[in-house]
Amino acid sequence: MFKVNLKTVGFRFRGFSLIELLVVVSIISLLSTIVISSLDIQRQRARDAVRKSDLRQIHNALELYYVATGGYPNSLPDLADLPDITFIQRDPLTDFDYQYNITCGVDCFVLKAVLEAPKTNGFCWYDDTSGNREDSC
Repeated sequence: MFKVNLKTVGFRFRGFSLIELLVVVSIISLLSTIVISSLDIQRQRARDAVRKSDLRQIHNALELYYVATGGYPNSLPDLADLPDITFIQRDPLTDFDYQYNITCGVDCFVLKAVLEAPKTNGFCWYDDTSGNREDSC
């Protein structure tokens, strides 16, 4: 039988050194940190888009309530008094109601949500107090 001694031929069996393993692990952890942080920003932007959509729907429901009753409700759960409205949206992160205030009797309101994504003004609102119905969404 023919035997070859690999040490004499110039080959050595050798594994990875500790330094090489540490470098690979650190590169993988750095790349995973970058990916996770970018995913977190995308989740924030998605929740902000849901908030803006919810505020538009609540604004439309408030206008329907105003047409039906001649005034705005005292609180958002009062919107469920209308037959067409079965569910009032809540903040997707905290599961609290959006900020809603009646500012001048029953004829005007402010509806507000706090945005969390960077590079936003921090708030999205519908303001009906000035008569021209401002919004920042």
